[in-house]
Amino acid sequence: MCQFWQIFYSIRNRKALSVDAADPWDGRTLEWATASPAQEYNFAHIPTVSQIDDYWYKKKQWLKTGKPKPAPYVDIHMPKSTPVGFFIGLFAILIGFALTWHMWLIAICSFIVIITTLIVRSYNPNTEYYIKAADVQATEEAILAGER
Repeated sequence: MCQFWQIFYSIRNRKALSVDAADPWDGRTLEWATASPAQEYNFAHIPTVSQIDDYWYKKKQWLKTGKPKPAPYVDIHMPKSTPVGFFIGLFAILIGFALTWHMWLIAICSFIVIITTLIVRSYNPNTEYYIKAADVQATEEAILAGER
């Protein structure tokens, strides 16, 4: 009952409970450097980490000197989503079950399906795409403006 009350309360008061910043607790690590909800890519520029809690130290420096202007945006290389891992995991579970109960035909068929899935996936040339630099820039500007 408490869980349902919390869900109801959170939905009803979502505007008052929302947090504008991606880092409401002044986090020390890089996961606090991304927007919430997260964008399609991890970072517009790959961060350089030179010490423990580097993001926290950089934030403290930015308070004194101001945040530096970002470097020019570049296209981001991304892998396409695929259900192959799910199917391989499903048939691996089936192999484990079949081998436990000495069901050789099911184990062999599952193994063949896994190998076939891997071979078909390896011949698929359409496994990646690029997010254009203009789209990355538009997303980052929307995040900074608080529109996302």
